[in-house]
Amino acid sequence: MPELPEVETVVRTLEHQIQGREIEDVAVRTPMILECDPDQFRKTLIGQHFRTFERRGKYLLLYMDSVLFLSHLRMEGKYYLQAPEEPLDRHIHVIFQLDDGRQLRYRDTRKFGRMNLLPMDTDILTFHGLGPEPFWDSFNADYIREYCKGRKEPVKSLLLDQHFVAGIGNIYADEICFACGIRPGRSCARMTKKDRENLVTETRRILTRAIAAGGTTIRSYTSSLGVTGRFQLECMVHEQKVCKVCGNEIRMKWIGGRSSYYCPHCQHEEEFMKKVAVTGTIGSGKSTVSILLRRRHLPVFDADHYSRICMHRDQPVYAEIVKTFGTEILDDHEEIDRKMLASTVFSSEEKRHALNGLVHPFVLDGLQKFFDSHEKDPLVFAEIPLLYEAGWEKYFDEVLVVTCSDETAVKRLVEYRNFTEEDAMARLRSQISKEQQLAEADYIIHNDGSLKELNQAVGAVLKELRGVKRHGA
Repeated sequence: MPELPEVETVVRTLEHQIQGREIEDVAVRTPMILECDPDQFRKTLIGQHFRTFERRGKYLLLYMDSVLFLSHLRMEGKYYLQAPEEPLDRHIHVIFQLDDGRQLRYRDTRKFGRMNLLPMDTDILTFHGLGPEPFWDSFNADYIREYCKGRKEPVKSLLLDQHFVAGIGNIYADEICFACGIRPGRSCARMTKKDRENLVTETRRILTRAIAAGGTTIRSYTSSLGVTGRFQLECMVHEQKVCKVCGNEIRMKWIGGRSSYYCPHCQHEEEFMKKVAVTGTIGSGKSTVSILLRRRHLPVFDADHYSRICMHRDQPVYAEIVKTFGTEILDDHEEIDRKMLASTVFSSEEKRHALNGLVHPFVLDGLQKFFDSHEKDPLVFAEIPLLYEAGWEKYFDEVLVVTCSDETAVKRLVEYRNFTEEDAMARLRSQISKEQQLAEADYIIHNDGSLKELNQAVGAVLKELRGVKRHGA
């Protein structure tokens, strides 16, 4: 079936050949091609000019003077420009007589293609329930994450779902999966943040190259008016025998009733670790969330714990901190007094950056060792209070933000950490805002209620992370 690049090629070729041409007559030889009354179709189009040419998914949108001419090529539909004296075969179903003497002929061996006339103001954004175009800004990693919540179908089936993204068909879905290193049968619930980002990037790259090459000619499909696609020469897996990258044999399996080609070496499916960062403003309850995760026997890295370790006297960072901030931050045993250090750096952004520059490399090294030691675990967590400030979100597949109202956070800091209300509010204002954190979050837990409610919220997030559909909220 013609896919987005093929249809784009047809649209642009027609635009080049017939823009401004007037339809003098229409002959409908096979009424079943039309989704409207044949007589009305003919009467409406006579005297109309081809004005503008667009594409939506796999649909051709030909805007006339006062009506939108819609065409879907389906499996074998093609348009040809021919002279009236050229012979007609039985597969020519609709003929448009143009004012320059030529005929635009629609040919379809299977008669699956469809045509219709719609109002000029038809909303093509929501047209036929189509998803976003691959090149629209709305088709992005965040959109994919939201669309896949609670879904478990194969990535290949997701790409073929025109409600998810418009225009991709069997050939390009295989090529996109290969470019992303994803087997076509992988559950979309197992896509990581990096996978989703790659899916957007590779979809656009491959479709752009295919459009430039005129689409893909496989079996009987050729683009309209003698334009033949050349992207089939660049196919890496679809209908290939040997992988062009590693030389291994290409395999085929049926997914959702469609033949799906992949390289078992380049698209190797290992049990992979999903890395989840837990963050939030001070007093939000992220440490309590970490405790609840550990009670479920899940590995959790504690960034604060590592920052405390690096301040021990036997660590090289200790000397650098004392050199930078002076001996007044030491207690009677010459250990770093963390409260005194916090008081010293709290009011100075420059000093906070200096401290982070000393501590963060040590903590990051500990984080990598943690990942290495849990490489066989499918799901690991890391509590990182300053995730966004440090720019560490890039090390994680997902980000879980724990949040609560300022009133709740202040109350907790006063009751459990002996802050004054004034100091607590000052601390909250010194961090990246809740709004910024929530805007970047993959998962959010609102923690203004009871411990039982928090535990239930943690359980709900775990179900989503494991690809289990939630029931209820």
